[in-house]
Amino acid sequence: MLEYESGNFTCFKGTEGIYLDKGNKIYKRCDMSCKSCIDDSKKCLFCNTDYFMRENIENTCFDKKSIKLEEFIDPIDSKIKNCNKSCKKCIGKSVSCITCNNDAGFYEFKDPKDNSLSKKFNLIICF
Repeated sequence: MLEYESGNFTCFKGTEGIYLDKGNKIYKRCDMSCKSCIDDSKKCLFCNTDYFMRENIENTCFDKKSIKLEEFIDPIDSKIKNCNKSCKKCIGKSVSCITCNNDAGFYEFKDPKDNSLSKKFNLIICF
């Protein structure tokens, strides 16, 4: 960030956490959810810690606490996404079920011969 002081004013030239209000020709602070923003305090380019963008909703960061039961944070792109319809709750991937969506007719499949990694990490198969 570059800062220039002139009398009682401090001027900024491009930095995280502020954006240029082009209409008023002044810099303003981004919303606390945005690490950086453009054109508006809530039009985020990047999210702050514990805030994430939802899949299919660009430039808006949501608090981690707002994640619904049937959503998860994708570790690859850090976006909030929906679990597969077979999962009531999932982790890491849409089909990595922790709980089956019984309300939608999906139930846990147990295979006594299954020695897979999913069993090791307490993930279940829902049919």
